[in-house]
Amino acid sequence: MRGFAVFSVVGLGLCGGLAACSGTVTLGTGTGGSAGTTSTTSWTTTTSSTTWTTTTSTTTGTGGSACYETHDGFDLELDGPDNTVWGCNVGGTQTGDFVFDAVVLDAAENSLALDACPPNADCTNTEYKLSFSAPGLYSYIPVGTFVEVSVHVYQPWGCEHALQIKNLPSWGGVANPYYPDDRVWLVAADGALTTFPGTPFAIEAEALGCYPNEPPGCGIHDDYRLVFVPPGAQPVALGMGETGSLWFPSQYPQYFDVRNLRSYETGWCDDYWNWAYFAVQNMMVD
Repeated sequence: MRGFAVFSVVGLGLCGGLAACSGTVTLGTGTGGSAGTTSTTSWTTTTSSTTWTTTTSTTTGTGGSACYETHDGFDLELDGPDNTVWGCNVGGTQTGDFVFDAVVLDAAENSLALDACPPNADCTNTEYKLSFSAPGLYSYIPVGTFVEVSVHVYQPWGCEHALQIKNLPSWGGVANPYYPDDRVWLVAADGALTTFPGTPFAIEAEALGCYPNEPPGCGIHDDYRLVFVPPGAQPVALGMGETGSLWFPSQYPQYFDVRNLRSYETGWCDDYWNWAYFAVQNMMVD
């Protein structure tokens, strides 16, 4: 895994079922008009080979995220077979951390039906229902995929919750029928910048210094941009409401749509929950 960059894709949607196709991919390290390096890769594919041509150029700009606040959020609800529920917006939520393996029985853009019974076992009462939503979030996970689901709920004064759905290469001695890697299908959080074991990046909050003349309360009022940082690679910074793309080249490349839903501090006492993001696999580029 070498890193990621901002990218856009042209021409992919025309290739399905054809003997040959072509297109371009534009990669850049700059965001929001900032200085950066851009490379454009063109390809032509036939049934026997693929030809690649890459050119690189450098662009400059003033860049920088503006001072403004969005109020978008990420919501989740997990309903278990024992009538337990997980999620900040459901009554009687469980708290703490919960991890389980399952097969996808049914899938929509933002909901899954899951069965936690391994393929080498005979079980009853093991089905879960999972729903999640955020502006701009659309997920695709094939029915029959083996996944590891991680849920986190923390509820001291306010509430934070987080979700990660990770691919399982095998389960119960049976190979995953779709993907043999441990790609992360979705990771998202609301109330904090929570990540999980296996999340392929860290997240840092970068203060913008938006309200220097405002007297502090219990804290300092400020807006932040979120910086998504993989080990040893170029970070990508997103202001509130901005969506970017992360590309991890490897044997099994991963392409994420990433969004900063909100990232600010009001400075008010006990009001420190204004953080939310998601990263979801973009299967149109797989």
